[in-house]
Amino acid sequence: MEEKEKLVYDNFVRQRRNLMAISLVLFFYISSGIVMDTINILGNSFKVTTPSHVGSILYIVWGYFLLRYYQYFRHMPLAELRTKYAEKMSKIVSVVGVKLFKKGYKTSNKFSLSGIYVFRDGKEWMVSMDVDISDEAQSPLKRNVERINVDTIHLIIPRLKAAFHVAINTRFITEYFLPFLVALLPIFYKGYLFVSGK
Repeated sequence: MEEKEKLVYDNFVRQRRNLMAISLVLFFYISSGIVMDTINILGNSFKVTTPSHVGSILYIVWGYFLLRYYQYFRHMPLAELRTKYAEKMSKIVSVVGVKLFKKGYKTSNKFSLSGIYVFRDGKEWMVSMDVDISDEAQSPLKRNVERINVDTIHLIIPRLKAAFHVAINTRFITEYFLPFLVALLPIFYKGYLFVSGK
């Protein structure tokens, strides 16, 4: 890792730590109903005449660290995440494509598949395969190239499986996206309190 990239990553880690810390503090402040009437700094006690301002300050600090984390998040190399997702999708879609071909194969001739390739055209996923067909008279094999367009309906499960695979088996979710979820925790809880009238 180059010096500049290391510096950016170190700052990213620091902002992630700050965001998660202030988010948990804010969540504890909201959920516990704690009221601060004094603040102790370096052994000096300060009386808080308006305790509600403490919450306002926490929200301001939370917003600042959320913004800072987002700024560094945008500089992280997420291309590897997309690559891992695409690799898993290709493996799953190839299986789906073969199943769709076998489902649509209506003749009684035996066949074998080889040279299975998965590729994308925009948002569409397609599977290309070589199909060797032999008839009942055992004539020489006839090779066809079949192209199966995997439609949106048949992509729902593969996309969920690929996303789950990336979430469980790589560090991207916990390292990059989990801090956003933790940051939203106090906001969701505040919304719950507002809706429930508590």
